[in-house]
Amino acid sequence: MMKKFLMTLCTLSIFGGLAAAEADNSTRSYNSYYHWEYVPVVVPGEDVKQQDDVTTPLHGPWLLNPSANSITINWITRRPCAGGVEYREKGTEEFKTLWTIKGGIIDYSKDLHSIHITGLKPGTEYEYRLVNSFDEFQCAYHKHIPKFTAREIHSFRTLDPEKKNYKIFLTSDLHGTSRLCLYPVYNTSGAKDADFYFFLGDNVEDNMNDARYYTTFGFLDDMSNLWSKNKPTVFLRGNHDFSGRQMYQYSDYFPQPDGKTYQAFRQGPVLFICLDSLWIRSGVQGEQVTAYIQEQADWIKALKKTDDWKKAKFRIVMLHVPLIGYGGTAYLQPFVEALNDNTPAGRVHAVLAGHNHSYQRVDKNSWLSKMPRLKANTKLTQKPRYAFTPAPYTQIVCDLVEAMTIDVTPEKLVFKSHYWRTTEGKLHDHFEIYPDGTVKDLQPIFHLDLTPPPTKKK
Repeated sequence: MMKKFLMTLCTLSIFGGLAAAEADNSTRSYNSYYHWEYVPVVVPGEDVKQQDDVTTPLHGPWLLNPSANSITINWITRRPCAGGVEYREKGTEEFKTLWTIKGGIIDYSKDLHSIHITGLKPGTEYEYRLVNSFDEFQCAYHKHIPKFTAREIHSFRTLDPEKKNYKIFLTSDLHGTSRLCLYPVYNTSGAKDADFYFFLGDNVEDNMNDARYYTTFGFLDDMSNLWSKNKPTVFLRGNHDFSGRQMYQYSDYFPQPDGKTYQAFRQGPVLFICLDSLWIRSGVQGEQVTAYIQEQADWIKALKKTDDWKKAKFRIVMLHVPLIGYGGTAYLQPFVEALNDNTPAGRVHAVLAGHNHSYQRVDKNSWLSKMPRLKANTKLTQKPRYAFTPAPYTQIVCDLVEAMTIDVTPEKLVFKSHYWRTTEGKLHDHFEIYPDGTVKDLQPIFHLDLTPPPTKKK
């Protein structure tokens, strides 16, 4: 009897869910998802790949570390091997080859490969393809193991310091939901036209206890199907990426040439400053977190003396844990001290973060907390969850699974936070920031006025 009851309950739940989904199809944009599988394909003809040809990646490729004269190409093969890249400027004939080198010799020991290409021309399109080989200890029956070359040719374009108009896309706090969310986020926000992309942290589901699985199947595979073979992505580390037994593998998947996890680069009028907010830890790891935060703060101060800083009309800082809000952000005080500069020469225009899972904007030198989910005439009845002190820059805390685009021009930055859960093209927020740091709202947004009451005179 109980079994029949449970079966009936499950049946009602299924049909109820289908009916609800059907009724909601007119507004929801994520009533389907892409299911990717690796399946055997029979290819007729004599041009059959040799079994040691592993140039079709198991995961990737994904591009990292965008700059005007370099880029990093990453991929995973189905077997450990020597992994390399052939590349050339588009329109030329000859490819140059780079292999993964360790200790002066080609490294045959890994299935996770990373090649950093330098000496490129700014604003130039390049073509590349993957290559692989094995040594005699991996294929002992071979007297001579050839180099295998991929049939697929991909391309990328280096950053252009002189480019004036372009778009970037950023998201945050996917928490392993990319198979369900990334496609509607990408399509609804018009991210296809972006020059490059940002993930503001908490990219894995919960932690790095199974780093390979949650990184590749969690989001890298979906990115590869959308953009990462041809356009670079910048990954910031969130507190969930900094958690778990395998958290130390983070830099294996997102390596930088200098071994750091923070960086800055400029395209046209904008300098992008990407910080690693880490998370609070105890013991010797806590000491290292404190030291690494201070190292980045000192790096920001040195960055202000560079040509990229001085030539930029806009400066955008990105990190995972916001400088406003809950979460023990007192440990980020060195960042606050390095960024709180209201002079034209030292000004930061926007600080973008995630972590809080709820959208919030606080404009330059303002006490107004702008939050699109608030209802009109909301009154503050208790201490706000998102406490802050006005800063000389606009602070934006991104939503859970944010879909934000920024249109860059020499005159202004146009921010759009897309409400991707519907097909109607609505926006959470729409505003502009000008070179002097001022902000103009382009649509109404509810806000809380958190101006402290005047102190009473005795």
